[in-house]
Amino acid sequence: LEAPALLVAKRASLVEDVIAQTGVLVPFAWYLRKRLPCLHEFCVICDEPLVFSPLLRPTVCTRTLCCYSARTFGDAVTGEFSGVNASLEVWDLLVAMAVCAGRMNHERMKILFGDQSFPQLFIPGSTQPALQASDDGLKRLRKLLQQLATYRASQIGGSSIHWFTRAFSDTGGIGAIDELLPQLLHWVWDSNRSYILALEEDDRISELNTPFQYLLLSAPPEQEAAFQRLKDTYGSIFCFHGSTSANWHCILRQGLKNASGTKLMSSGQAHGPGIYMARDSITSANYSTACFGGLHAGARP
Repeated sequence: LEAPALLVAKRASLVEDVIAQTGVLVPFAWYLRKRLPCLHEFCVICDEPLVFSPLLRPTVCTRTLCCYSARTFGDAVTGEFSGVNASLEVWDLLVAMAVCAGRMNHERMKILFGDQSFPQLFIPGSTQPALQASDDGLKRLRKLLQQLATYRASQIGGSSIHWFTRAFSDTGGIGAIDELLPQLLHWVWDSNRSYILALEEDDRISELNTPFQYLLLSAPPEQEAAFQRLKDTYGSIFCFHGSTSANWHCILRQGLKNASGTKLMSSGQAHGPGIYMARDSITSANYSTACFGGLHAGARP
């Protein structure tokens, strides 16, 4: 896959403009001022343009060397862009959604874990991906997600959200089940490209009758700026969108897209193509399904 020409040109322009500056500190300061707002468009390891559409949260690209570095060295190379700073509740939510995606039929799972969303995991000591985005790779990934779900279910009853602590222990951890499971768990966190924050009780919508409510930010700055301009002109309203837990695993990584008429579509297009929204939560809830267990049992995305 090749990086979008727009990002390649953008990066080249940044470098040329830096070279044109005089002195030492001025070019450095100029580069930071121009570069920081577009961190989400480039890989946090190799600094090359991403080959997929950027969202808000910076991430690692799909190049094998970068994926190997991220899986092998973790936040030592990804730093603040890794998922380690997320709350335990958000971590568990991401795991629950990934597990739901792994329970879909083969064809649907192939869509949810496409080439750009397929985890690159490595057997310790090897630089070659242990899984490929193929039928056999999907079967192995499904098995790994099932093992992760079983381990989570066995631990969450006694230790609740703190099951992650035991998951990485030398004895009784998920690595004893399969050596790829610790990497898969890290991938579930790191591959999320949206910011998710668990809402405090005072900020929740009480009518929804669930403590599992979150603030989700996924739009990149340039898209948010365009929305704000349109909002100033036409105004805005709050709406609800319902989708399956498995679909949200994909939405958090690729964004909410108009999938009407494509293989990604899961609920039809009775009123024509578009992203379907509703003014009331009940209507949207009918398009979502809950397959979470343990901590997030009963949550409807």
